[in-house]
Amino acid sequence: MGAIFRWLTRTPHLYDMHSDLAQQLLNFRFTRNRYILRLMDAVQRLNVRQSDAVIVICPDLARRVCEIAPDKPCVLIENTSMLESYHQPAPEEVAALRQELGVDGRRVFLYTGTGVLCALLGGLFLDYSAMDALLALGPVEWRSMGVFIVELGVGLAVTSIMASLFWDLSSGGDLEKGL
Repeated sequence: MGAIFRWLTRTPHLYDMHSDLAQQLLNFRFTRNRYILRLMDAVQRLNVRQSDAVIVICPDLARRVCEIAPDKPCVLIENTSMLESYHQPAPEEVAALRQELGVDGRRVFLYTGTGVLCALLGGLFLDYSAMDALLALGPVEWRSMGVFIVELGVGLAVTSIMASLFWDLSSGGDLEKGL
């Protein structure tokens, strides 16, 4: 969807890659169907190739991006609240990152739902262990659940947008007339 929005809105596409989509289907035992896994892999490859830059949350995903598109700008932003080396970035660092990603002075669409929830619960952005306040599962379990929730949120957003586009196109832009 990011590739489509990039084309429609002429805005940069910054792909926030939290997981390998096909690997998630295997990890959660959703399917082992090779056609579905290949489809998810193809969708992920398209997103990586059509994005202007990619943000990943772990070194394995950075390697995956490099396999798919070796010249694609890729920035590793780990869930730093769990690292002792965490520091609040200075404005100069933020400006340098925006310039490196090619989005300096430009609007960027970014899904933040799950990350914001973590912050509202007392953690840092994407610190899924903060969600333990809602239901005591443990930090490791919440990391897995957090990634799943993000993927679910993205899936719901994509579904909503596709339904909206269908309704708009099928009604000639006037929903009052019905479908």
